[in-house]
Amino acid sequence: MVQTVGYLHGVEFPAVGDVAAGVDYGIEGDSLTGTADITTPDTPTFTTVTGANSVTLTIDGEAGVTHEVIYKASSDTDWLDGGSRVGDGDVTVSSLDNDVPYIFTVYSVDGATNSSTPGVAVNITLSVDATNEIDDDLDNMAEIQLDTHGEPVVYWPRGGGSRAIVVLVDRVDGEVTNVWAANDSTIGITTSEADTGGDTIEIATRIGRTKVKRRILHIGPQDAGLVRYDLVEFNPDLVGVL
Repeated sequence: MVQTVGYLHGVEFPAVGDVAAGVDYGIEGDSLTGTADITTPDTPTFTTVTGANSVTLTIDGEAGVTHEVIYKASSDTDWLDGGSRVGDGDVTVSSLDNDVPYIFTVYSVDGATNSSTPGVAVNITLSVDATNEIDDDLDNMAEIQLDTHGEPVVYWPRGGGSRAIVVLVDRVDGEVTNVWAANDSTIGITTSEADTGGDTIEIATRIGRTKVKRRILHIGPQDAGLVRYDLVEFNPDLVGVL
């Protein structure tokens, strides 16, 4: 039974709680008529990128609507709220567990609360191996390059000690300009340990020449596999100054 707030010309009006958003009510004869905005938004599409215990969804859909992300473990019945945004862009779902199959999808809602049909659902299972897959590939490529083209040198940290490593060397006009070392604290030099105030590398300026020390001046481009270190002539008097 419809709760009423009154009558007008014998027409029964619905209570405020029964009036839907986007509906315009009027009187026609002895009946209540209305027109409603029931046009649903377009179904959004999305792509996904996995991270460490997270999934980022890049959403592409109708302008001016709110895109809602929902997800669940495949073994669960209830969907979880993964976040939302107005307009296209990214939504990141965090704190996910490894080795759990998840299902993700997106739907859009307009100002009249009309909802689109959900986008095509995507199944994703995170794992430690998958999270580190790119880094592992970079490590493997670095090892191949160093094994094939590397030269043996000696790394001398400013704080003392030394270790033999293999690097890729760039030379210009008989002078070493930079080296590429594994981003590793055992077989290379990590960016966290490199000290541009005094660390040196003992290296031959030309193949076959006696090795001399060159100071690490600058840390250049880097990834999980290799790091470039720019070198200059070593002057002991300038250690810790530049």
